[in-house]
Amino acid sequence: MVIRKPKSLGGKPHEVYLLEALSPKVLMDPLNLVMDWVIGDDGEGVMYWRPIMHPGEKSDRYPHGKISEEMEEFLWNEAAKNKGKPYQRNVGGMVEQIFYQDADCWAGLCGDCCCNTRGLAYDKAKVDEDSKEVFCSELVALMLINSGILDGITNTETFMPKDLSYDPHSKTKMGSNFWNEGFNAGKELKITKGDTMANYVAEKGPKKERVTTNIV
Repeated sequence: MVIRKPKSLGGKPHEVYLLEALSPKVLMDPLNLVMDWVIGDDGEGVMYWRPIMHPGEKSDRYPHGKISEEMEEFLWNEAAKNKGKPYQRNVGGMVEQIFYQDADCWAGLCGDCCCNTRGLAYDKAKVDEDSKEVFCSELVALMLINSGILDGITNTETFMPKDLSYDPHSKTKMGSNFWNEGFNAGKELKITKGDTMANYVAEKGPKKERVTTNIV
């Protein structure tokens, strides 16, 4: 999830970070470095960005709406709280969510009891306990629900990576009831080596190797 340091806390336009859950813990690295690691790699060398549409007037400068100062500050503080959290080590729980990942669809057809019978309906106390360790999409869902961008319909651990994409079966597909009023998101934008912005950002800041360690 892309996070910008707010002006109210002394942030500059270039102070943009990527918050992500990787083994062994949640990292918050400068976006320019992450883009260099990914786009400058020998692999496919692409990144995908799905901008969130914010309430209010749209313009050429802010085609998706302008994030409010209050929201930007809240997200920054939430990111700081989550930075350093352990990566989810309960593999069995993650596998279980794959089978239940479309529970919101069935809840829409059969009623909330469909989710409740499996304990998937949003429960703040359960989410607080479960989110002491997080995996990638769970972390983003936690940020979006706590900020009020998404509505708390199902627990954050039910969010799989595809649920944050434009996939037609995604929880956050365009127009989904998971989005609170005024918020939405469309298709992902592909950033490649040839993109001017990618090249510009990748050139900023010192280069360093990214190191993560797998938990056995």
